[in-house]
Amino acid sequence: MHAASMRAAAAVLVVVGLASTAAADDHARAAGAAGEYTHAAALDGGAVLAWWREPLGADLAIDGALGVVIATHAGTTAASLTNPRVRARYHATEALALSLELTLPAASRRGDGGAVAAAMAAAHRDDPAPWLAGGTTLAAGLHRRWPGPRGELAFDAGFAWTVRADAADLPLVHVDASGAVRLLPATELTARLRTTGYGLVADSAEDFVHTLALGARYRDRYRTLDLALEVPVDDADRAADVVRGTVALTMDL
Repeated sequence: MHAASMRAAAAVLVVVGLASTAAADDHARAAGAAGEYTHAAALDGGAVLAWWREPLGADLAIDGALGVVIATHAGTTAASLTNPRVRARYHATEALALSLELTLPAASRRGDGGAVAAAMAAAHRDDPAPWLAGGTTLAAGLHRRWPGPRGELAFDAGFAWTVRADAADLPLVHVDASGAVRLLPATELTARLRTTGYGLVADSAEDFVHTLALGARYRDRYRTLDLALEVPVDDADRAADVVRGTVALTMDL
């Protein structure tokens, strides 16, 4: 994968990764906000986003998100929008859901804003497709949960295809394994391992990218608050000193 494509890819992971946090009833009407701080070589940046979820019947919900990132890269501070995202999520059962997602291009492509978006993208190689500058992404996902009295396990798998007018298409596959261990009735410790496959990319220099997130969650009937520290598993990202801290709040309405 070209270095420019890698850099242009990732700032929007801020949107998708953070917006994926859901309250206990993740197909009820809800609103949320999320933030992320990212540090890497020559980069320090923060992102915030807002999102809304609207139920369309008992088993179907649609949600959308939009955010902004402000970062300092190579001594220059600038801002960029994230790509707006719309997603439909269908619950086949309480534990099994399917999703279809469309992300439209809005991230800066030129000037200081474009440089910041590209630098943020390079720090999020585990899920680049949602923020590729000038790219339109269609993604499909499968989501399975196994709740229990002491916590829960979850499995997510997805496929995304990004079309770019000025670059080659970018097809990616990802698999997430996550879990939570309940400490108190409303408090859990959380962990997630994400693997993203680049094997379908024609000029990929590697086949897989991995990240690990460790955190804590407070969840009651109406609110979910997630805090996490995300670190790369791969040598290339660890050599670049990549580290991310995230916070996300969801409120059922």
